[in-house]
Amino acid sequence: MKIQDWQVTMGKRTWDIRLAKHVVVAVLLVAIAVIVTKIFRNFPALQETNVYDVIGVLAILFAVIQFIDSRIQKREMNRIARTMSTRFIGLFPKNLVEIAEVIGKANQYVYIMADFVDYGHYSSPIAFGEYLNKIKQARDQKVMVRIICYDKQLADMETEEQFPDKDFKEECESRRFKKYFEIHSGVGKPCNAVQFRNLLGSRQAKFVEDLSEQGVEFAYFPERSDFFLWLEDDEEAIFAFKNIGNKQREFSFRTQDSTLIEQFRQIFDRRWQNSHRVYDKTMLQSPPTVLVKATVAPQPPA
Repeated sequence: MKIQDWQVTMGKRTWDIRLAKHVVVAVLLVAIAVIVTKIFRNFPALQETNVYDVIGVLAILFAVIQFIDSRIQKREMNRIARTMSTRFIGLFPKNLVEIAEVIGKANQYVYIMADFVDYGHYSSPIAFGEYLNKIKQARDQKVMVRIICYDKQLADMETEEQFPDKDFKEECESRRFKKYFEIHSGVGKPCNAVQFRNLLGSRQAKFVEDLSEQGVEFAYFPERSDFFLWLEDDEEAIFAFKNIGNKQREFSFRTQDSTLIEQFRQIFDRRWQNSHRVYDKTMLQSPPTVLVKATVAPQPPA
């Protein structure tokens, strides 16, 4: 039996068991209500007690049982969903949480294929911080980490498409822009789109430099990728369909499907062999990250 069929079968069995339990509880409560009603009728001392109050208490008891059981059922269904071989995990940048989780499970290797080394560092700085920590922890545990990203020419082109000059004013008013510079309070806000793109480029260059010192291997590819990939130990992977432009987001999936994982590994290996390893030092020559507006000192009175 395939694992997907087993999961569906187990889900149906779980539902059948819980439905039967609800029916049994309802029948028992009805039986108790009937018995209590007869007792009240046969014992004059209890006739002053309103039988509907007792039934109301039983109804509340049944509702409490239903509530508790629904919570248990929700946890069970979530557990079953997590065991499915391939499942949707969300849109960028919310996928960073599960990406970090997958990287943290690696014992042998981590393969990453994305547009930028600092994937999500601007859109979700906190989640990116956890993602970056997991990569560093993997290297601390001697896990091989290989990252394929766009070369400088393609990366610059991609950044300009995502953050064109005409949209800079709107971007400055966005929640992510304000949040980014709130978290990175030591980084001065750029005055125009060119400075903003240079800032992002210089930050990426710094991440490459830091991770290279920790033994992370890099390769740079001159062509856009149809999807992004995070793969650990031939056991689990996350793949995301590529974001195009500033307004769209990636749809991300997490899989344990052995056939998919094998295909992903082969794609990564071919891309790795066809990529170049030369790091473009000009990225480190971008304008400094602390950007301030020029001011003119007031002239003393004549």
